[in-house]
Amino acid sequence: MKKPTRISLNDDQVDSLVNRILETPLSDEDKTLITNIIRLYQYLSLLLQETKITVHRLRKLFGLRATEKRRNLDLSVPDNDACGSSSETPVTDLSGGETSLSLPSKVCDTVGTFLSNTLASLKKIKPLKEKKKGHGRFGRQDYPGATIIEEPHESLKVGDPCPMECSGHLYSLKPASSLHFTGHALATASLYLRERLRCSTCGKIFCAAHSKSISTQKYDEALIANLAISKYYGGMPFYRLAMLQRMAGAPLPHPTQYKLCATLSDDVEPLFEELKRFAAQGVSVSHDDTTVKILDVIAKNKRKAEAGEKGRTGMFTTAILSVVNSIKICVFLSGCKHAGENLADLLKARSLDLPPVLKMSDALSSNFSSDFKAIILKCLAHARRKFYEIYAYFPEHGRIVIDAFAIIYHHDALTKKEQMDPHARLAYHQEHSAPIMTVLKEYAEEQFTEKRVEPNSSLGKSLKYLLKHWEGFTEFLRTPGAMLDNNLTEQALKIPIRARKNSLFYKTERGARVGSVLTSIIHTCAMNGENPSEYLIVLQKNRRAMQKNPKDWFPWTYKETLKRADSSVSREGADPPLLAA
Repeated sequence: MKKPTRISLNDDQVDSLVNRILETPLSDEDKTLITNIIRLYQYLSLLLQETKITVHRLRKLFGLRATEKRRNLDLSVPDNDACGSSSETPVTDLSGGETSLSLPSKVCDTVGTFLSNTLASLKKIKPLKEKKKGHGRFGRQDYPGATIIEEPHESLKVGDPCPMECSGHLYSLKPASSLHFTGHALATASLYLRERLRCSTCGKIFCAAHSKSISTQKYDEALIANLAISKYYGGMPFYRLAMLQRMAGAPLPHPTQYKLCATLSDDVEPLFEELKRFAAQGVSVSHDDTTVKILDVIAKNKRKAEAGEKGRTGMFTTAILSVVNSIKICVFLSGCKHAGENLADLLKARSLDLPPVLKMSDALSSNFSSDFKAIILKCLAHARRKFYEIYAYFPEHGRIVIDAFAIIYHHDALTKKEQMDPHARLAYHQEHSAPIMTVLKEYAEEQFTEKRVEPNSSLGKSLKYLLKHWEGFTEFLRTPGAMLDNNLTEQALKIPIRARKNSLFYKTERGARVGSVLTSIIHTCAMNGENPSEYLIVLQKNRRAMQKNPKDWFPWTYKETLKRADSSVSREGADPPLLAA
């Protein structure tokens, strides 16, 4: 497509053009269509001149959606593929294991109809999503962090005679409940004015002592914990928090905020290193990275370039998600190393007795390293995305691939719903998903052998990508526990991306390290269903014990550690050495 010539029209010229179009012998539908196109051009030109429009709003204006859901596509294309065949082959039901799958003899002639009918048949017989019952509101059990305040009846108690004089007696029922929310700033300040007295003769000053209930800390553990969560998980910049605190009447300057978070990072550094060693023992790991800016590194690279030295200039935030005995650990690392190097460094701590790790990523070359043995899995979502992006230009071919992947994901969702173990899941996919992948591969190969697609076109490149990495895409059909995609890691990367959009950069490598440590611990805690705020408070109160034995203070073990300490204290009668939140 050639670059169009720029057109400059004022409002009078546009109105004159529209009037000339209305006078032509075109049909009313054609006149309306052309007029709307011209008005859209006029409106868009004005919008770009007068306002700051984001790419997201521009895409929305043209009806382009950001999500990659199948329902967002125009599925009005023919069910049969681009080969032009209108014949249909009866489709065998794939939802059960009793019937056998009969594939069409000539794949390309019927593959579109085959996949579309199969998908419709599956979703009709086994719907995945059942309508949730209930009103959708939260109950009192959904507020585990709420402070419970019991209010006894003001005049009655259990066993009293009924006030209605019916000769009955009162017994206990489930208490009535009502929720009340209170608001306050992230940090609230308390100013203690201690009385001071001075002797008129000797001049000695006597000052009132602090109450025993008052902490001697200027900044308590809860403030530091919530500050770290707001910045490194919620993506709220320090300067914005400082502005809000100033408006709330309790100023908290951004250098002070960073100092508190850096101190917390130093305290939990041994736990972070132990978390990395534990993550290295995972059955499966997935990883990906995104860009990051570190000003000191940029300045260092600039000085090297001025001196004529060549070096690496890229900076990345890597997310590594590991699964160990159903426990999920997420490690973030920001610096000059890309995802493949960071994963290789992490897996150096892996036990030699363990089998090769299942390694999931996209097909980018920087994600791979030969320093460790691994079973390579490649992300199906990335392969699907290439066909989703070209769907508007090749709807028949795009729908074939998207429908095939929809069937695969439908089967995988059923295995999760039935809570199948890895071996049962593998057997299910081998029986139901393997034939679909076979059809898809034969279809892709046939496009090139029959010369139906230009190899250097966007469709040809997408099909070549699919075939080139076929072994990694289909490893879930050969290895128990193999994942289909890298979506969990992509979701985890939204946390540093959110921080990057708000804060733009890190100033120093030390600041990037602080962000990596705290974000890793907070997100790991959240993924395992624990309260990150409560967890960080406990870590601060038991800093020395945590640094001595980090394994006892993982998000999934720290509560048991506290219970063991309480039980030993009750037996020995000593002061409690460990403190809960």
